[in-house]
Amino acid sequence: MTGTIVTALLGLIFWIIAAKLFDQAAFGVGTTVVYTMMTLAEVACIGLRTGLLKYTPRSGGATIQVIVWGYALAFTASAITAMIFLLGLGWWAPDLVELRNTALMFGFFVLSTAFWALFMLQDSVLVGLRKAPWVPVENSIFGVLKILLLFPLAAWSPTLGIFWAWTLPVFPIVFGINFLVRGVAKERQVDAPTFLPDTASFRLLLREMMSFSIAEWLASVSRLAALGIIPLMVLAEAGKAQAGYFQASWLIAFTIFQLSSNAAYALLAENSYEESSLQRNSIQAGLLSLALSAPGIAIGVIGAPLLLLIYGSDYADNSSSVRRVLLIAALPNIVHQIYIGRLRSQGKMLAVVVLETTLSVLVIGLSALLLPRQGIIGVGYAWLAGLTALALYAAAAESSWWWAARLNPRIVRFVGAVVARMQIDRPVRGMERRLTAVLEGNGIRPGETTWLQPGVHGQAAVVKNAPGSELVVEFARSETGAQELARRCEELELLRAEPRLASMDHLIPEMKAKGQLATEEYVVWTQPVGKTAKSLVTAGTPVEEISRLVFDAMSPLRTVTAQTVIVDGAILDEWISPGLAHLALTGRGATGQLAELRSRLEEGLAGSQLVVGRVHGELALDNIIMAEGPPRLVGLVRWELTRRAPLILDAASLALSDLVLRDGGELGSVVADLLQEPAAFEDHPAMLLAAAEGFGTARHGGILTAETALLLSWLFLVGRPLPPGRTVSSDEVWLARNAQPVLAKMTGRQGASS
Repeated sequence: MTGTIVTALLGLIFWIIAAKLFDQAAFGVGTTVVYTMMTLAEVACIGLRTGLLKYTPRSGGATIQVIVWGYALAFTASAITAMIFLLGLGWWAPDLVELRNTALMFGFFVLSTAFWALFMLQDSVLVGLRKAPWVPVENSIFGVLKILLLFPLAAWSPTLGIFWAWTLPVFPIVFGINFLVRGVAKERQVDAPTFLPDTASFRLLLREMMSFSIAEWLASVSRLAALGIIPLMVLAEAGKAQAGYFQASWLIAFTIFQLSSNAAYALLAENSYEESSLQRNSIQAGLLSLALSAPGIAIGVIGAPLLLLIYGSDYADNSSSVRRVLLIAALPNIVHQIYIGRLRSQGKMLAVVVLETTLSVLVIGLSALLLPRQGIIGVGYAWLAGLTALALYAAAAESSWWWAARLNPRIVRFVGAVVARMQIDRPVRGMERRLTAVLEGNGIRPGETTWLQPGVHGQAAVVKNAPGSELVVEFARSETGAQELARRCEELELLRAEPRLASMDHLIPEMKAKGQLATEEYVVWTQPVGKTAKSLVTAGTPVEEISRLVFDAMSPLRTVTAQTVIVDGAILDEWISPGLAHLALTGRGATGQLAELRSRLEEGLAGSQLVVGRVHGELALDNIIMAEGPPRLVGLVRWELTRRAPLILDAASLALSDLVLRDGGELGSVVADLLQEPAAFEDHPAMLLAAAEGFGTARHGGILTAETALLLSWLFLVGRPLPPGRTVSSDEVWLARNAQPVLAKMTGRQGASS
């Protein structure tokens, strides 16, 4: 962001001086050539600017190879693209035919475009290598050198001196900065010499980067279509002088636009290191964009004629109105760019392509309609209308949790079922190759495969590798996902290694394989085959029978791991803080509501003498697998939340899943109702069995009140950072509908602050 400000200030000085040294026609041609060259390089980079930004932090021992490979591809593609552009000047930009009049000019334009591509990519590499402070340094050097070159070049080349001054400093800066990059990358490879052990893994990493980059390239082509075509439209429709007036305003507005764009790239870079902080980082990026943009917008809107006087009186007379409109358009651009940054960070590249294409179609279409009728201010209106429409869409999409919590449950279930059917057997791009590599590498016979919906941090597939046998292959697609997967592996392996739990082996998934494929951790688990307890209860099997079978089968786990503890501050923090932090991070609770929730839980738990042991964590009817015929327990799935916790949580989870099934609603609304009338919860067969085991609610001889047991169980379920089997968007809807009703009850003792 500092680099953006430095570039903006020095760029403003550059264009002011250029407007003084060159006449309007030369200024219009010069700015058009500069931005055309930049557009060609951006397009030819095929999205590698964001690809290197995302994958340089992940390349470890292959850092230099990844950078060189990206540079070589961008350099070659940019040079070829520039040649094609020059050869076709007679068709699409006859006013710029001077660019190919001599071999020197032809070659210099081609080379400048190729080096500009490297100039852009090296900023992404510096950020990826944690050397972002060098970005403002190089931008400062570039800005000063191009300003100094304007003076001699104005006399040497009155028509294209602006272009020469802009591009000549790029060459020494690219060589100097990449000498630094080479040294940093070498140090990085020494620290991680075995990150990519074989050629196949390196190629897989490159395929992943190119898959992401090409999607970003499609979005960039759409975005740059507007940035590149509109100046040519103005030049062709309104003439060279009007093109100069428009560019004088556009250059200032584009600088403000770039603040938001670079904030979105900063969001992607930071999220490459810490993907779990997307919500917080998005808010910070948006506030930073607003803080940096608002003063410039205000000054530009109020004092447009005065500011344009620094270009000359003609610019002040002809550019003030369009400049005001373009600067106002920078406000919705903040919302649009941060939303695009969020989508990139979440890997939703199809949505990025669609939104950027929509924006370009709107802006180019409206410009073509308004430019002949209203002149250059019509282009300003086109940008304002297009960005406002996209900002309103982004606001509606990001506030979906608000209206989702208020929709009729039947509508939500219908929409959810439709989305689930649309997403079935549609893994994240490239996952089929990874799955095949994992199965073949571990000697597992492939079979019929069903892909589960991609989660926030992972993807899983169910493979039928033999009659009556299924395996689940899980991939962690982020550092957070890898940490969670490692934690669960350790927990379950400890359980399987305990000889006193041998009778429970069929209930605990067995790890068949574990390893790393390129940048992704994977685990292969066994999975029981049968019907879910939910289907049996729906068909009429008494829930009492299901509960008894589960409690009997899990009795060894309670016996071996049970321990009586007095709940202190450390235990409270372990049980409560992660869930509250997740709700706060996702914006699913006001400060007062979360404070009240913490207060109630601490009051109910602190100092209590509770029976604590290893729990399943999400012992719902959906996760209990029964055999065909007479009810018989054959296994449990979804051990994601297994941990040491009050033993009552498993009983509470089972009871809640049955009560949700009976109610036909959702967890949040059921828990909210039970807080008012807890009898149905306390008298549920699963809770009565817990009471018989000695860890029921206070009503049945236990320590915890029904409210405390309910709230703690609910917090364990909604406060988890890795909702299994849910996409990011459906997680938002699910969390809204299951968090908001309960948090709305947290208004008693904390008063109106919530």
